[in-house]
Amino acid sequence: MNVLISGISISVKDTGIGIPSDRIKERLFRAFSQVDSTTTRKYGGTGLGLAISKKLAQLMRGDLVVDSQVGRGSTFTFDFVASIAEEDEIPAPLTAQSVCFIYDSWEISRQVFVAHFTSFGFECVCVDSFLELCDKGKSALLVVSELENELEQRKAQFKTIPAKFKLAVCRLRSPNEVRTEAGIDALVSRHIKRDSLRNIIEQLLTSGTTIQPSSRHIP
Repeated sequence: MNVLISGISISVKDTGIGIPSDRIKERLFRAFSQVDSTTTRKYGGTGLGLAISKKLAQLMRGDLVVDSQVGRGSTFTFDFVASIAEEDEIPAPLTAQSVCFIYDSWEISRQVFVAHFTSFGFECVCVDSFLELCDKGKSALLVVSELENELEQRKAQFKTIPAKFKLAVCRLRSPNEVRTEAGIDALVSRHIKRDSLRNIIEQLLTSGTTIQPSSRHIP
C-alpha cells in the first residue's frame, strides 16, 4: 500500500459583523478571550473554540487563520497535512453478471450498498418497497433488505424469498458484527465496512455459508 502526503485547505466564510484587525491579533485566538470583552457584549461564548481549533490545526502541521472586514464578514481558513492511503491494486470481482436486488429506504445507505456490491461484481437493482423485493428477488443470486421496521413480521416474510442468498440490514451493536439464523445467511449493520462485507459475500459464494450461525465479528 502506498501512502501519499497531501496538503488540504478548508475555508468557511460568513457575512457577519466582521472583526477589527487589531483584535484579531490581540484577542481572537487567545484562550478565554473575547473579541468584545465588554459586559454588554451581544454575542456569548467561552472564548475557547478558536483557540482549541488553532492548536489542533498546528498539531496537524497546519494553521488556522482569518481574513476579516468590519461590517462585511470573515473568512476562516484551516490548513492541515494528511496522509492518504492508496491501494496497490483493486481486488478482483467476486462474481460476474450476477444480479443483486437491494431494498433500503435510506438513500445514502442505498447508494453505499450499491457501490459496494457493484465493486464485488454484482449487477445491482434497487427496488422501492419490501414487497417489490419479495416479488422481483425470487430468482436472484442475492437479495439485500433493511429489516428495521416491523422486524419479526418482515423477517419471517424475508426468509420465504427463494433467492440463493439473503442478507438483512439490521441495527446491531457494532458496524462489524454479523449474525446468522435459519433462513437468513447474514444479518449485518447498516454501517458495515466494505472489506468486512466483501469477506461475508466471498464466504457465501465460496462455501454457501457464513460459517457460524451465531453473533460474531468479521475482520
